[in-house]
Amino acid sequence: MSAPGKLALHRMGFYNDQSGIIRRYKREEPVWQPHIEACKRLIIRAVSEVEPHHIAVTGAGSLLDLPLQDLVREKRTITLVDIVPPLPAVIETANFEGVSFLEDDISGGLVERVYRLTSRTAFRRKADISALLDFGSWSPPAGTDMVISLNILTQLAALPVDYLRRKTRITPEEEKLIRRTVQQKHLEMLRRYNSVLITDFAEIKTENGGREPAVPLLEVDLPTGVVNEQWDWFFDSHGGYNEGKTTVFRVAGIVFRR
Repeated sequence: MSAPGKLALHRMGFYNDQSGIIRRYKREEPVWQPHIEACKRLIIRAVSEVEPHHIAVTGAGSLLDLPLQDLVREKRTITLVDIVPPLPAVIETANFEGVSFLEDDISGGLVERVYRLTSRTAFRRKADISALLDFGSWSPPAGTDMVISLNILTQLAALPVDYLRRKTRITPEEEKLIRRTVQQKHLEMLRRYNSVLITDFAEIKTENGGREPAVPLLEVDLPTGVVNEQWDWFFDSHGGYNEGKTTVFRVAGIVFRR
């Protein structure tokens, strides 16, 4: 598996998404810190119990929630996997012996299929869901003995589905099927390794002191694992993500053992 070309990623919004996370973090830094620290503590705990030689991190992104310096060890490799090239500041932060970057489509090929099979004309055709779902399962580099999935599970299909909404005729049930398929494949991959899964699984909006019911963000049930923690991520306190409302994500941190 490899990352699609830059034009495809640009048209589907991946570069905007990459810089958007950094901008939001700068606005929300104080309220994001408990979430970031919870991620780091769980990762350090899980890695220290296994002491792997070759770690792959999916959704490495800006490295905000990855305790990279704490993971670096002599003769250990850490591969930071993302679909877009790292920003210059990320390259500088990750300048440790044994740390490398890999541009790869961790959806297993969904991004490439959506872009290749979607017409870019003004006429919106019905999406061919069976063809779109004919993609594989992503695997980490050979020799990997631990995988960290970092706040990426709900995002695997987010931009591809958004692109399909703009360019095709697709039903809500078809969108759910795409999300469920890619999420299930990712979970199956994680359970083949010693691994850590950190993912948001519900969204809670608040307006004028009134709290709305939690909205599920996953189309699959999360396994229990050998460790299962949950916490709140105060994602947006300024009312920009959901206009006029604060947004909190419920997050699960799960450790799997082979």
